[in-house]
This record gives sequence, C-alpha cells and structure tokens, in this order.
Amino acid sequence: IGFVPDRVARRLERPLGLCVARTPVRFPVIVEAAHWHPTKTTEPSVRWLVRTLRRAAELAEFGELEDPSIAPPSGPIVAAL
Repeated sequence: IGFVPDRVARRLERPLGLCVARTPVRFPVIVEAAHWHPTKTTEPSVRWLVRTLRRAAELAEFGELEDPSIAPPSGPIVAAL
C-alpha cells in the first residue's frame, strides 16, 4: 500500500500489475521553490539548475514540457564542481 500521484499510478498500473484505488484522504498541492542570492542569477550553474528543476516539475505535473527550449541536451551530461 502506498500513496503516489495519480498520473504515476495510472502510468505504472498495467506494467506493474498494480491495483489503483482512490483514497478519501485529500492531499495539499505540493509547491516547489528554489532560492539563491540575486547576484548568482546569471551564473551558468544556477541557470542550469533552475532549468533542470523546471523541466522536472513540468514533466511531473503535465507529463510534457511547456517550453521545449528547456529540454535536456542530447549526448552525455558531464558535471564538475
């Protein structure tokens, strides 16, 4: 037994053989937020992180990207600190 977003449950219901049932419990909407110092707004790493978080939120909420320009680059992703 577990609670997962409806879209996730429906997507995995058939492939995993799940039994999906509605619950009488109402859950609040989850609001994500990101905060950074205003002087860091133009830093490439912050801009990348914001685009990545936005993309993840759009895919989770709508199942597609609202703005295709934030799609991930093709090829391997390399990150360095």
